[in-house]
Amino acid sequence: LQAFSAPRAESVWPLKGMVANDSINNFPPKLLPNGQWMMIQRDSSNNTSSLIGGLAGLDDWQLSPIITQTNQAGISPDEPLWWDLPSGALTALLRDNSNSYRLFRSFSSDNGLHWTIPVQTNFPGATSKFYGFRTSKGYWLVVSNANPAAGRQELYLSTSLDGLTFTRMAKLAIDAGDTIAHTYQYPHALEQDGTLLIAVSRDKNQIELLR
Repeated sequence: LQAFSAPRAESVWPLKGMVANDSINNFPPKLLPNGQWMMIQRDSSNNTSSLIGGLAGLDDWQLSPIITQTNQAGISPDEPLWWDLPSGALTALLRDNSNSYRLFRSFSSDNGLHWTIPVQTNFPGATSKFYGFRTSKGYWLVVSNANPAAGRQELYLSTSLDGLTFTRMAKLAIDAGDTIAHTYQYPHALEQDGTLLIAVSRDKNQIELLR
């Protein structure tokens, strides 16, 4: 995992250094409640861990396992996402590549140093990447391919009032403009000026924005 850095006025991003060896992260580091940075990564053997630190230097990270080859009970984890809860605990959501078609979840009560063994939830997933965060309105959202039968041909927005239980799910209306079946994947979302913006890849060849 490498980092590149450039002044805002420059268009070239020179290599700044290595962040971590044998490491793939799908999302950038976020601030923990204790002021440290954390991101979740996996290695080439699909061991999934949190990397905590980032204060003393670019390569200043403590690795804390979430799930390893020795405790992967029925799950092939990928593309994990985490957020903090009002209680101060953290929760991590993991996509499962072993065809359970459900998301798995783990918890940490010490800012990511130790994690519970991930357990299967009843939140559906079509074995694809998802994204979520807590909005300025105070609720949590997840954008995902939540219909396993449709695969990546449908995209859904789900919401939760406590960051744990999602009680509302809506299929997003994406106008394809024709009768051809399209796929929608790799969603990302952010808020701007009171509006939720969702970016998504159509057919893995163009990016579209939903408002």
